Amino acid sequence: MKKSVLRMLTAAAAAAALTILSASAAFAAQNFSYADLKGLEFSFSSGVGAWETMLGIMPDGTFSGTFHDADLGDNGVGYPDGTIHSSTFTGKFSAPVKVDDYTYAAKLESISYMKTPGTQEIIDGVLYDYTGVYGLENPDRILFYLPGKPVSSLPEGYRSWAEPVLSSGSVMVLPCYGLYNEAQQEGFTSYSISAHMKEDLVWLEDYSATIDYQLQNADLSQTELNELAEQKYKVWDNVLNYMWTYLKLTLPADQMAALTRDEVAWINSKEAQAAAAAAGFQGGSMYPMVYYLQAAELTRQRAYVLVNYVK
Repeated sequence: MKKSVLRMLTAAAAAAALTILSASAAFAAQNFSYADLKGLEFSFSSGVGAWETMLGIMPDGTFSGTFHDADLGDNGVGYPDGTIHSSTFTGKFSAPVKVDDYTYAAKLESISYMKTPGTQEIIDGVLYDYTGVYGLENPDRILFYLPGKPVSSLPEGYRSWAEPVLSSGSVMVLPCYGLYNEAQQEGFTSYSISAHMKEDLVWLEDYSATIDYQLQNADLSQTELNELAEQKYKVWDNVLNYMWTYLKLTLPADQMAALTRDEVAWINSKEAQAAAAAAGFQGGSMYPMVYYLQAAELTRQRAYVLVNYVK
């Protein structure tokens, strides 16, 4: 699937950013700290459907994120389904130092990877090529731009990457937070995680409808129908896992503990309900399709529950 569930900032999201973050002189009067980035995520990408780096920053300057780039045409022996270049990383920025009313500077103090860059492995017919993170390579300093910074004062290197939020000719000031790797001229833009997740749900509804149409109308073998049903379940499960990872980082401990107990009960219920729905097809070729479709619908419903916890 070329379009990631965790896809890039779209023109619609950019328009939302313009509405949410008005250009007010009040921004300049505030002292910036990483705590101001609560509920926001940064995106550095080459455009819709291509590669993207995403990262979130905690109040103490620690951060975590992912890089993802799929090339389904890059296949070979053992990986007929293509290649995915990716990395999952954590690190820390130094305390921000004020440069001007709308600009703060920091250093990249550390960065580490879940999988060592340069290593590879094949999983389920896909070659996973683990890389360094695009956007944070060899920085001298990282600049944070505050909403309200005049576009005319932004370096061209940053403006070229922030084009989705600056594309309107009437945009005179930066409508979001920006993160700029000055030495490499690579720029991130911020957006609301909650809004982004809700946008993902809209896209997933359309994607699921496409799969449903194929299940009902395409001339496919039962094996192919089973694979489509599994794919529908996996895309909903992926977005649910993304929400869960974010909630673990942001919810108060007592609230997360209660939600975890609820989630364990929901998982057990989901598996039981999916198995019950497919029980009449036990041992038959249709069993996987019925099971995954029921699991997909239950996971879809759960996604709308969890998104309400995202702030």
